[in-house]
Amino acid sequence: MNSKDKKMLVFGIYLILILCMFCFHENWRDEVQAYLLCRDMNFLELLKNIHYEGHPFFYYIILYPFVKMGFSLKIVNIISLIFMSLSAYLIIYKTKLKDIYKISIVFSYPFLYEYSIVGRSYALIVLLITLLAILWEHKKDNAILIGLLIGLLINTHIFMGGFCLLLFIVFYIYQLLFNRKNNTKKENINILIGFIIICIFGILLILQFLPVVFHGISMSTNTNFGLSNIFRNFFIMFGCFRLNKYFIFMLIFLLCMISFVVMIYKENKRLLILLLLSQLLFTCISSYVFEALLSHNALLTILFVYFICIINYGKKSNFILLVFFIFFIPNVLISCFDEITLSYSAAESAYNYMKKNISKDSIITTVYDAHVSTIMGYSKDYKFYDYKANRYYTYVVWDEKRENKNFNFEYIDKELNNNKDIYYIGILNNIYKYDQIIKKHYKLEKIYKTEEETIYNENYVIYKIKSIKEN
Repeated sequence: MNSKDKKMLVFGIYLILILCMFCFHENWRDEVQAYLLCRDMNFLELLKNIHYEGHPFFYYIILYPFVKMGFSLKIVNIISLIFMSLSAYLIIYKTKLKDIYKISIVFSYPFLYEYSIVGRSYALIVLLITLLAILWEHKKDNAILIGLLIGLLINTHIFMGGFCLLLFIVFYIYQLLFNRKNNTKKENINILIGFIIICIFGILLILQFLPVVFHGISMSTNTNFGLSNIFRNFFIMFGCFRLNKYFIFMLIFLLCMISFVVMIYKENKRLLILLLLSQLLFTCISSYVFEALLSHNALLTILFVYFICIINYGKKSNFILLVFFIFFIPNVLISCFDEITLSYSAAESAYNYMKKNISKDSIITTVYDAHVSTIMGYSKDYKFYDYKANRYYTYVVWDEKRENKNFNFEYIDKELNNNKDIYYIGILNNIYKYDQIIKKHYKLEKIYKTEEETIYNENYVIYKIKSIKEN
């Protein structure tokens, strides 16, 4: 089998695997949120709401026209599928890595499942990083295009802030301030243009999140920001705390990262400095923006490793890709098995019941608004009422109204006394206990319960609110 046929075979197998899982995947709340915003907001409203989300504009701009054209919820997964397919194609056909290293990338967990199937902005990150890595070998000749890619990358996810800032500093600032005499006139002009492009995109990023900086109003703002958060998040990004379900894999991953750093140090001290400084900036940003400890930190660290390996092609450090591939095998097998064998949508089941049995003139309420996001992804015909924020909604707005901790039942009480049909949707799992709040105030009649959605270990329960409890 010649080289062309081998590449075609690898790429074909990759496409078949991700398409199979795509057919079975059920979207979760975070995947549905972006779709709902694009579906039910006009463009200006969307831009104004972005700072609440904690995610920059680029992904929404790509998703927006498809949603407005009437595509179903699956469009978020289709976009991820396309971006990851392009990334896999570029790695297989356009990089100078050996075949075994290419295979270890495209069949690793991030490529085969986490970013190809889950409908979020991560697939766009992978594509931009892959393009940057391929162009980096001739970075002076591609200074304008690289500047555009860095500018777009920083506007895909706040996680990429440290990575983009370091690329910006080590290449553009260095070339303009210290190395311009070694460049041709054309190269200096291109570098300057790339520098300006990144600055423009950086300003756009800052403008999006100024409300968060000044007011601290956002889903993602960390009110406990401090050195302790920075310290622990720095280690999370090297996989020390959690990457998957099994502790032993976290330890193995940590050893892999240490080995990788040692290899990079031997072969290219500048890349080691770039890696460590990028992680430090990255963790400072994520510690401020995100209060939770997120496993995505470690997965995005791996994308940075991919970037270094691609631009360091042919060197011993690429061996670490094989280690990553072996490390991720359990994740891939478990995820693929769960998607295919445990395919069941509790949200779709709940919506189908509502469509047949509950009038669209009824009021639907829940204690935690994000719980019903997946149901809203199937329809916007029902009125969902948030009695903390005192408003109807078809998407979640993570603003100060939502963060109100006081439960105001007055509107529901009034409508109930007016003989309005009011239903409460609860969610059952091992984490959330919100149902107890509303059960203390109302008499409820359980009318429907979904089967448990095994991947997320939760199911919906629909109650009809019968009357107010007497105190």
